[in-house]
Amino acid sequence: MSFPKFIKELDLSLECSNTHEHPDIDLNKFYLVNFGKYWYLGKFRREWYGLRFNNYGLTGMQYDKPGTNGSTWQRIIEIELD
Repeated sequence: MSFPKFIKELDLSLECSNTHEHPDIDLNKFYLVNFGKYWYLGKFRREWYGLRFNNYGLTGMQYDKPGTNGSTWQRIIEIELD
């Protein structure tokens, strides 16, 4: 069994001109994300309005900077899978 390798935790307080974007998110990388009470593993995809995390429910979860639109995003950790 292999475990994910921790690369870095993203700073969710970084400023971006669009509150649905984050300057450090790479669409080709995997992330452990925490919002609400749970952790999820997946990737982000770009939509017309900004970023959406793909592994949440049927349609994914829109990224909103904490403090925007009732955002519950708490942590995003970039990982590497073996």
